[in-house]
Amino acid sequence: MEDVRPASRRTAAWLWNAEPGGAYIVPWSSGAVRSQAEVRDVEITVANTPSGTIVSLSGELDVVTCEDVGRRLEALVAAGNHHLVLDGTAMTYVSSAGLKTILHVYKLLRARHGTLRIVAANEFVKRVFRTTGFTTLVPVFATLDEALAAPSA
Repeated sequence: MEDVRPASRRTAAWLWNAEPGGAYIVPWSSGAVRSQAEVRDVEITVANTPSGTIVSLSGELDVVTCEDVGRRLEALVAAGNHHLVLDGTAMTYVSSAGLKTILHVYKLLRARHGTLRIVAANEFVKRVFRTTGFTTLVPVFATLDEALAAPSA
């Protein structure tokens, strides 16, 4: 697939062609292109436990999926779930847009004296949290059991 955009429009940023059948283009340097049909949605599962509300995410948390995830997490917080465990064990990718969504939810919870704990088993996802400094704000655990055993306050 040849890119016919002017050179000034070719960036290392994530790009989205909103036309029907448009392509979801990953960073320019990789040259990888996926059709909209190949873009996987994030699956969200919610379970309440005495240690907090577990929100399990599977798939990619990126610019395409973060709006829906953000709305779902905001609704949980608004409904009184102030101790969330974000289980990203099955999360394969998180982008800066996904990080912004998580940060927004963290701020909502903090304003309500709540807590957020994250489970990230995937090495890439853990590295993203570490290198962006996210782990200084939100504790990141390797397993769900560790996150549930940690104090929520």
